[in-house]
Amino acid sequence: MVELNEQLTTNIESIVNNNDRMGHFVKLYNLLLLFGTILDDDQLENALKIIASGVAYDNYKKITGIELELHLRIYALLLEIYDGRPLKMTRKFYESLYENLVQLHEFHQSYIEVLENGLKTTGGLFANLETGVKVQNYNIDFLLMHLYDTLHIMDDDKSVWLEILNQLKTLLATLVEALPGMTCIMSTAKFPIGNKGTIAIYNNIHKTLQ
Repeated sequence: MVELNEQLTTNIESIVNNNDRMGHFVKLYNLLLLFGTILDDDQLENALKIIASGVAYDNYKKITGIELELHLRIYALLLEIYDGRPLKMTRKFYESLYENLVQLHEFHQSYIEVLENGLKTTGGLFANLETGVKVQNYNIDFLLMHLYDTLHIMDDDKSVWLEILNQLKTLLATLVEALPGMTCIMSTAKFPIGNKGTIAIYNNIHKTLQ
């Protein structure tokens, strides 16, 4: 665990200090894929705070798009790990994450605009790219959308949603004894359930009621 903490700290500090940022983005992503679920809560929270707000982009480079994509992949992975813990963000922390995501989105848009206007005028980058050529990184677009959706879901009042589901399950349980065919439905129902699971259970119940 000590070695894991040292690797985590080294990678994050190097990213923040822009010291071989690309290489350390890759190392951090692989580290989180392998050991992210065993990070303690403090390590996870600190990593999320820094990745969300502590990585600055001060100029446009050839590899900026790749760095931003790796950055967002790490951000999404940290949110996924965080959301799997019995943790609840404070409103202040949530708003800071959302505001930073807006800034990352705006930076991405400005980077695309610079590329389309021709980076060759600012030092020879993308010298073969003609001005006005449409440029888009759909991976980044998808990751930004995924992050927005994830933050939106994490802001839901899950306790209220679970209470509604529990009441629904209680109601359905009263139907088991009264209606034939309901037992098999209830035995396969798992709560909480997503939209796809909700539709499937609804269809089965509707079929049974018919």
